[in-house]
Amino acid sequence: MSKWKIKNKNIGQILFGLYACVLFIGTAVRIFDNAFWGDECFTIRMAHLSLKDMFYATSVDVHPPLYYVLVQAGYHLLGNHGYVYHLVSIIPLLVTLILCMTLIQKRFGTITGVLFATFSAAFPAAMVYNLEARMYSWAALFVLLSFLKVDDILKRGRWIDYILFALYAVLAAYTHYYAMIAVAFFYLFLLVRVFFFQHGQIIRMIAVCIGTVIAYLPWIIKFLLSFQRTAQSWWLDSIPAVRDCGEFLFGNDVIAIVFLVVLVVLLANVGKQVEKEMRLWTGAGVCAIAGLLLTGKLASYLIRPLFITRYMYVVASVAWLILAVGTSYVLKLILQRRAIFVGILISAVFVCGFAPAYIAEYKEEVSLDTATAEFTKNVRLPENELILTDSGPHAWTILEYYYPTARIGETYDMVSSIDENQSDCTVIVTELLDDSTLSAISDLGFEAEQIYAGELGIRSKLYVYKVTKEK
Repeated sequence: MSKWKIKNKNIGQILFGLYACVLFIGTAVRIFDNAFWGDECFTIRMAHLSLKDMFYATSVDVHPPLYYVLVQAGYHLLGNHGYVYHLVSIIPLLVTLILCMTLIQKRFGTITGVLFATFSAAFPAAMVYNLEARMYSWAALFVLLSFLKVDDILKRGRWIDYILFALYAVLAAYTHYYAMIAVAFFYLFLLVRVFFFQHGQIIRMIAVCIGTVIAYLPWIIKFLLSFQRTAQSWWLDSIPAVRDCGEFLFGNDVIAIVFLVVLVVLLANVGKQVEKEMRLWTGAGVCAIAGLLLTGKLASYLIRPLFITRYMYVVASVAWLILAVGTSYVLKLILQRRAIFVGILISAVFVCGFAPAYIAEYKEEVSLDTATAEFTKNVRLPENELILTDSGPHAWTILEYYYPTARIGETYDMVSSIDENQSDCTVIVTELLDDSTLSAISDLGFEAEQIYAGELGIRSKLYVYKVTKEK
């Protein structure tokens, strides 16, 4: 390679690195938001428990424990700050961008690396779940790493490839149950391959299957027991359409159609330049995406709604990587040497196209964070204060985060609850108390004075009353 080409390559790598930094910083500047919704506050509750209590609490819930272990590590290392919980969730984006500049660029080319970096940071779903204090970004990372190891298995099939594949798959399964389903379809794909086409690797495949079952057996028992308890009381009441899932992954119908087009190009080997292993690997990714969607919908139809569009995020990186690889292939097929410039242009157009969504998301976060700060500034409660509320999400976890020393009770009959407790309290309700309710409270010997109205953690107007014994 000439000195000129080496110099250009180095400059290109530096520019790619700077671009990746811009993408990461664009997300990282948002970690200081301190407005958390119910599920995020549940995450924070898990972080504050002892390890033993956390394992028990999540074993009777509907999520495996690995993410909560990571959040606990962040909490114990950096303290109880809102940015800490966002920081834990942004780490997978950093790892993904590093992969884009190294392994993915080397394996699939610069165009793929640049496009995948763009998709991983700039898709609307990525804007939300790269930062949300939940397990989705970590689940997507472990599924992505498993997917990349599937490529190694197809190309080389070494013991180390199988072992690392199993390791990443187990980590995915211990992060989210739908991630477990996604990687299960990787296993199914590889099992079919070794039993019907690659007999020489049967022993390795069976060995990692046994190892995976042993590694996950302790938790799968807990999952089955908790599923029996929670399935019928699950909170969902509708099943998302396939189109909704596609729009969730790709932001709009146009990009979803582009994904289908490049998928056909790869699988049908249009242009006759797609290697067999690449087609198989793409097929494995499609199995995970389609398998997850079909499993979620089938379980929802047979039992009750158990699937929501955000669960598709665990395979988002798989879908985006296939989109990046396919787009890169089509550009090279049509434009050859000019493909790199068009790829960069597509990334620029993509970022600019979703910039309004980013700005809107950022403004919404700032607005809600400001409203939450104003709420906690104006509503200061003494220790051990009784809070009565008719807001389910706030009663569940949100009030606990912002008022950790308070006693919280959920009620839809405020008068009876005040009568039952016979003590001063703070009432937080979603609608103004009407005259009849205020009169009934007064008849009990209490006075209810409105002290604030605003939002706390989520977009839901709350009215705050201080209820005190009349003198």
